[in-house]
Amino acid sequence: MGRWSTGAITHKEALRLELSHLVKAGYLVKGATTRGHYRWYCNGRESSNIVLISRWTEEEKYIRLIYTTTDGHGEKYDYDYKIDLVTVPSNLGKGEVLYFLCPVSWKRCRVLYCAYGYHKWKSREAYQNRIFYESQTQSKLNRANSKYWELKKKVEAILQEKYLRLEYDGKPTKKALYLEKLKRERDFWDTERWKAYNMPKAVRGIFGLAGFTSDERIF
Repeated sequence: MGRWSTGAITHKEALRLELSHLVKAGYLVKGATTRGHYRWYCNGRESSNIVLISRWTEEEKYIRLIYTTTDGHGEKYDYDYKIDLVTVPSNLGKGEVLYFLCPVSWKRCRVLYCAYGYHKWKSREAYQNRIFYESQTQSKLNRANSKYWELKKKVEAILQEKYLRLEYDGKPTKKALYLEKLKRERDFWDTERWKAYNMPKAVRGIFGLAGFTSDERIF
């Protein structure tokens, strides 16, 4: 693994291990022991990687992480340790939900982070320096615009899927329903970003809207 920035970061900028992705990608398989390289990429190039060994059986549940880090002085450190996994019954009354057991806070979590120069993995809440969500780093004026473009990209990505199927046996597929949900959200934020209170102050001044607030919706 490489070096990490010590400046304020968002949860998408930090290195992350997400349980949902580990299961989907085959790094975690119920009833089995697996081993593989987990990699992160930046601008198309590999930025970091670790050896990830997992075991998910009735007797043992854990992931084992093996990697090397480099600090700000060029010193390298080797790591090899386990993080326990725990399961709890699903609220739906069927099956179970898998969690990491944070090795610092000992709280259950679904995502582990490696950030702020700390060379081991722990939950977001276990960091003294806050790991921000993107919306927390944006001004209110930029939030609507950012949400619109984020949702627009998701819609376009689905529409470009090679084997996209929106209907089966005369009924909309789950993907079709999800796509419609994204479109509704996209359209909502498209409308919001043109509201007077979401325009920059200078633009509102040009159109004589400088005094409008979020309670005075003119569109």
